[in-house]
Amino acid sequence: NDASSYPAIDPVDVDFSKYDTVIIGTPLWWSNMAAPMQTFLFHNGKAMAGKKIGLIVSSASSGISGVERDAKRLIPEGNFTKSLWIRSSQFSSAPKMVAEWLKANGLASK
Repeated sequence: NDASSYPAIDPVDVDFSKYDTVIIGTPLWWSNMAAPMQTFLFHNGKAMAGKKIGLIVSSASSGISGVERDAKRLIPEGNFTKSLWIRSSQFSSAPKMVAEWLKANGLASK
């Protein structure tokens, strides 16, 4: 929980008060959330408190439990839905998977 332990990224200015739902898409890197996304969430996770959080993770191999732990650590007061795991072998099915996941988790636009 020290800013110096995360890689630098360009600043991103988002007014999270305008949103009830945040969807985070990130690849899995060595069983954890990609480091640049961890940096973003380290700096912005508190602003997402109470928001409905959807997590989409892409991976070529291992499971996503480490990414889910990272997200919950960095957004401790987020209201997380069931995550969507898209494996590299499912790339061609990803649009359909995302559409079904959005609907199933109440994240699809009305």
